[in-house]
Amino acid sequence: MIERHTRRLNLFAACSLLAVCSVAGTAHSIEPGDPEPEVQQQQDPEIAPEVVQDPPPRPRRRPPEGRPGRGGGDEAASPEAEAGEADEEKKDDEAKGEEPEWLAITGAIVHTVTGPEMDGATVLCKDGKIFAIGHRVTVPEGAKVIDAAGHHVYPGLIGMDSSNIIGRGNPADTTDVYGLAGSLARAAGLTTLVSGNAVAKIKNGTLDGMIVASNMFEDLRYDTNQPRRRAEVRKGFEDARDFLRSVEEFRQDDDKEEGEQPPQERDLSREARSALRLLRGQAKAQAFANDAASLVALADLAEQYGFEIVIRGVTEGWTVPERIAQAKLSAIVVPRDRTLADERTNRPNGATIENAAILTRHGIPVAVLPPGPYFGPGTGIGLSGLGGRDMLNINMSAAFAARGGLTEEQAVRTLTINPARMLGVDHRLGSLEVGKDADLIITDRPLLDYMMLVRYSIIDGEIAYDKDAEGIFAHVRPTDPDAEHPKDAWPRRLGAPW
Repeated sequence: MIERHTRRLNLFAACSLLAVCSVAGTAHSIEPGDPEPEVQQQQDPEIAPEVVQDPPPRPRRRPPEGRPGRGGGDEAASPEAEAGEADEEKKDDEAKGEEPEWLAITGAIVHTVTGPEMDGATVLCKDGKIFAIGHRVTVPEGAKVIDAAGHHVYPGLIGMDSSNIIGRGNPADTTDVYGLAGSLARAAGLTTLVSGNAVAKIKNGTLDGMIVASNMFEDLRYDTNQPRRRAEVRKGFEDARDFLRSVEEFRQDDDKEEGEQPPQERDLSREARSALRLLRGQAKAQAFANDAASLVALADLAEQYGFEIVIRGVTEGWTVPERIAQAKLSAIVVPRDRTLADERTNRPNGATIENAAILTRHGIPVAVLPPGPYFGPGTGIGLSGLGGRDMLNINMSAAFAARGGLTEEQAVRTLTINPARMLGVDHRLGSLEVGKDADLIITDRPLLDYMMLVRYSIIDGEIAYDKDAEGIFAHVRPTDPDAEHPKDAWPRRLGAPW
């Protein structure tokens, strides 16, 4: 009995000793100021906790060659960075379930217009945009490649006026995207045209992305030989300016009654509403003027009310370039204009081939157009007179301007970046820069060469004209003299075999 009682006492003492040691150890591990130990709770196996995961951060990409410089500089990225750039982009797109469309033009003489000319460079396009330009651009696997060695690459040409190529009104509703006129325009290097008050691309077989801009201009008739009309225009500007003052006074009036309405635009005349858009910078004015007196009158009007004017004609602009430049006007000229001087007038007058060069030297933006049709007045690009005469010679208008004193670079600008800036679309068109629309042309000779032929016209990264496949000029200096040319006939019929 005693031994059994002793064993029980020893067992109790051992358990007490273990409990004291455990408490001592815990007290020693928790120092004053330390955080309390985390308490873990057992989860109900039938109720799983909801886990919310943040989306993975987007990988930071090194800018491709040409960023941030304009026109694509070779110093933009190392060869190692460029080698992984296209692969990284492709992996990102594959992760999204999208396959990017790549187009590469290799080995070409690239005329960026706003940047340097690069010989033997590559232009890489992705999903209709220019992705990279330079000599160390890596072409992704699966990209469509055009070997343009020995050829020239320019931005797609922009025509500042046209007729019967793209439709009037809304070109997306009135344009025949399968017509001969569009094919001839693209064969001439034109990729964008102005028709009426819309800017549209000359797409081939599709209307997607056709409209670039609309409602850019307000027509301004301010002829010196129509005093009543000029008075109406000036009254419209005065009413528009008074309206803007009234709106500003209403905004700053702290004593206006509750529910009181501000001045309404609908109460203005048509002339005043047109002037209001110009004063607000929502549009540019478009005017037609040739003689010096009319040009000076437009310059005075623009300076007085502070708005922009794009003037067509400008035949005698060379006689008053200082006034045009001072008013910051833009000019659309016809270098081949042959208006004879009036010998009865005791001042310089008439046309000169040096007009574009003189205006450019004074800092005036200049775009060019071909002369009007043989059997009608006016200027513009169309099929009047001889079929395709103006379109096929649009580059010769710039060449005539160069003959009058422009440098070759300045002459190319009259068909590319200058009209793009006049239209307010230079953020997308007019030059070869990373991020801009992939609208470009590939020519077999320099643009101003009278024997130049367009080999490819590319719009939104897609080949819209292929000289060897189109059948219009395939027989002229063919790429492969032994190849069988397409047996094409106009008008083309949908679904008909070549």
